[in-house]
Order: sequence, then structure tokens, then C-alpha cells
Amino acid sequence: MPEMPSPSLMQTIALDYKAYKDLRSKIADFREDGILIYPPDRKGITFNLPTGGKVAVRFFDEECAYEFPSTVLQRVEEPFLSYLLSFPQQVEVIQRRKFYRLKVRNLELNYCPVSQKEARGKIDANKLPPKKYNRSEIYDISGGGVSLLIEERKKEVQPRQFLHLQIDLPTDFIETYAQVVRQFSIGDKVYAGVAFIDLEEKIVDKIVGYIFKTQLEERRKLLGL
Repeated sequence: MPEMPSPSLMQTIALDYKAYKDLRSKIADFREDGILIYPPDRKGITFNLPTGGKVAVRFFDEECAYEFPSTVLQRVEEPFLSYLLSFPQQVEVIQRRKFYRLKVRNLELNYCPVSQKEARGKIDANKLPPKKYNRSEIYDISGGGVSLLIEERKKEVQPRQFLHLQIDLPTDFIETYAQVVRQFSIGDKVYAGVAFIDLEEKIVDKIVGYIFKTQLEERRKLLGL
């Protein structure tokens, strides 16, 4: 699996607290009640973070730069001086080079082939006959698209075909248009990789937030938290 888009142990992070920008720290540990970080510093000067203080936390990987708001829960004295930050409730992509794809289980969508004119907004979709959707499982998802199982439908879900999607995330229901980019096989199963069309930034951030939260939960499980 590629490097997860979530902070890791000993990873360098940047923090903003009030007027103090780009303070540097590292993640010391993941606990059940939050993320433990070393005291932040800038140019050799260490900064104290008051309990209840609001900070903006940024971290980076090869794909993106991320930021999330957090609260200083407490100052920890033992076994070393550190600060406990709250886990993020949401995450924002502040710089994107390409999207990370998350392989998923038990995530499904509905899809329906549509015309290019409908997908590009050149005709009013509300005036068209009701759509007949096919239910499918999602193989992976990113802020830029999904891969879905097509099996018997592979002849009608060819590259360049346009689709209308209804995606059931645990926290959101997303409707969007997409275009098939490719077909590929894994074992005896056939999938289609599709790219979202003109997806609103706030919807992209919801998907990225879901990926971030899922990966963070998986990491905590691996660490036995």
C-alpha cells in the first residue's frame, strides 16, 4: 500500500498559533485521547502552548499538503515534555499535486450511463426521463475519481463513456458526473476507472476528509490504540 496520507510517528509538522506561524514540531505518539507532539520551536526558540489553545496543524506527503484545526488538550510532563492535541474532525487539502487513491471495503455507488451533453451541462437533466441505475461496489476512491466493479456491464461502460454517479460515503451522499478513463482486471473481476467531471472543491474536500479519517483510523488500529 502507498504511504498513507495521514501524519505518522516522528513526522515533522508545522503549527500556527495566534500570530506565531510555521512553528515546527514532530509527532511523538498516537494516544486514545489525541496526538502527542514535541514542544514546537522556531529558529531554536521553544514555544509554550496553553491548554485550550487553538492551533492549525499542517503536514505533508508526496501527494499533498494538508491542514486541520486542533485544540491543545493538555501539557504532558512525563515521560518527556509534550503537548496533547485533539484528533482532527475535518481536514483540508491546501496544496494538491495529485490525488491519493484509497482501496476500500463495503463502499458502494449507483451509476448510470449518460450522454456527453448531459454530463457537460448542455441539457437540463431534470427534463430527461428517470435514470435506471446499476448498483456496484467501489474498489478505490480519491478526490479525482473512483474505480468500480462493472462485470456484466463492461460492454456499456467503455473508456470515454459518461456516467452519473451516486456515491454513498458513511458521512455524505454525493452525486456527480464522471467519464470512464479505462477498464482493468484484477483476477476474474473487471473494473472501470472513472474521473469526476467539474466536482466542486467542497465535495472534493469531503472525499479527501473521508480518506484521511479512514487512514487515520486504520493507523490507530495498527498501533493498537
